[in-house]
Amino acid sequence: DLLQVDRSKKPVKTLFIFRHAKSSWAEQGVHDIDRSLNGRGIQDAHDTGEWLKEKGESAECIVSSPANRALHTATIISQALDIPLSSLQMERKLYQADPWDIEEVVRTLPNHIDKAMLFGHNPGMPLFLDQCIQKRIDHFPTCSVACIRFDSDSWIDRNGPAELLFFSAPKLR
Repeated sequence: DLLQVDRSKKPVKTLFIFRHAKSSWAEQGVHDIDRSLNGRGIQDAHDTGEWLKEKGESAECIVSSPANRALHTATIISQALDIPLSSLQMERKLYQADPWDIEEVVRTLPNHIDKAMLFGHNPGMPLFLDQCIQKRIDHFPTCSVACIRFDSDSWIDRNGPAELLFFSAPKLR
């Protein structure tokens, strides 16, 4: 028997773009990169993870800013989705990133990965999203997630604008 290849399925890459959950400003003398999540941020991250799990979402790879608040958000959501922590990596370029820094990170994702999650900050993440979908998302609050799809089998050679599959934030759920 010959192996049948289903050519009706188009190759796609799916990217989840997150802004970290709500962080604390109460800690005096703490460097920005070390700020932690506050109670609401922790709860929002758990709720977002559960919401994504109910939708059947997951990813093969998670890339996070090294900022404590982003990394903590990524960890909570990866646990909710049963994504092993070994799939989580820190990327310094995502801290205080502009859209071009984020593009650079996306282009380094291995092509065998079809679904990835990025955790970062304002204003870089929403500006990168705007560039990908070629329209503006006006408000990207803490613990927001946008899911976009590229009709491509490569993270480097993505043709045309991405399709916005969904955008959600804690107060929208």
